[in-house]
Amino acid sequence: MPRFCSNISFMWQDLAPQGRVHAALAAGFGAVEFLFPYDTPAPDLKHALEATGLTLALINCPPPNYTGGERGFAAILAQKDRFRNDFRRALRSLNP
Repeated sequence: MPRFCSNISFMWQDLAPQGRVHAALAAGFGAVEFLFPYDTPAPDLKHALEATGLTLALINCPPPNYTGGERGFAAILAQKDRFRNDFRRALRSLNP
């Protein structure tokens, strides 16, 4: 049986991210994904997840500058240091 998680980047956009986590629980989800959580203080998101018992199933590394930067920089050897730094930033957002 497939298990689905709520993508709170798209669902319940009228709520703050912490409220979206609570809305996901109320809707019966067991996990959430949040594409780019970097504008939300990590402790606030962590508190909402702990309060609801939901799992954070997915976040993305910070996006590149779409107005002038190339997409897919993780696959460009010359950009490996940038990717490593951005990946560390993503990990820090999971464990503030």
